[in-house]
Amino acid sequence: MKRILLFAIAVATAMTFGSCHKEGKYSPSKKISKIYKEYGYDGYFSGRYLSESWNWNKNQLQSIYHHNNDGSISYTEDFTYTKGRISRVDCRYSSSYYYTEFTYDGGKLARITEYYNGQLAGESSFTYKNGKISTMNETYYMHKDKTMPMVKSSFLSLIIPELSDKIIENLYRLSNKSKGGNTYTYSFEWNGDNISMIKYSYGYEWEEVKFTYDNKKNPFYGFLDNDSNSENLEKYCSKNNITRETWTEYDEGEMEIDTDTYTYTYDGNWPTSRRWQYGDEYGTTYYEYVK
Repeated sequence: MKRILLFAIAVATAMTFGSCHKEGKYSPSKKISKIYKEYGYDGYFSGRYLSESWNWNKNQLQSIYHHNNDGSISYTEDFTYTKGRISRVDCRYSSSYYYTEFTYDGGKLARITEYYNGQLAGESSFTYKNGKISTMNETYYMHKDKTMPMVKSSFLSLIIPELSDKIIENLYRLSNKSKGGNTYTYSFEWNGDNISMIKYSYGYEWEEVKFTYDNKKNPFYGFLDNDSNSENLEKYCSKNNITRETWTEYDEGEMEIDTDTYTYTYDGNWPTSRRWQYGDEYGTTYYEYVK
């Protein structure tokens, strides 16, 4: 359930965390130029393919092209800046369109608002403790035509295609629990500049994940964007790269504990690859940087 439920209800939360570092400013000393991926499951192996192309204008990220396995463009993200901070990200598919707006209160991220084909799709608000995010309340609004979950899960379908239908099915189930929207609460604990634990609750269900990290530089630190997936949930706000996740889930009176690990290769202090495995599903992400 953790790969389905947490992604389905928190797919946008990873984009919220960058403000804790540079308050919406993203200009790393090493800039990603391309991301390649490969994955396998149940005897299938994708082979290595170009997943993302990052386009920079000097120190500002202007756009990201997300690619299908065959090299074609699946969708694009375009970034808008206000006073040097990311204030809006437009995401364009061939048949749909959504955008995310980031609102700041002084030096802190105050609110995230998402729109899908012109309709309000979701919004998030934050509380802070000692200058770091301590809680987030996130509300998603289901559309009558149920098309929004299809867009939200399409990125994951590039990585683990067989999970897409399960994610959408789970969103439909959750949408029947309340009228107008579903609100989820996340609480955060920190160890220095890294998130040490995230806990999510919905009614009598709850789930928490604890993290450990390496001591190398995270190339996404301070980044805000429009799409992410559950394997990237914590990394945008943490200074270092996650090496282990320990999940505890309580659902319908049953508790489950699971652990995932990640291994890296590095060029100095920067990762050049990240390998993961969830049961019989596995994959590697490769990073290339602007020279």
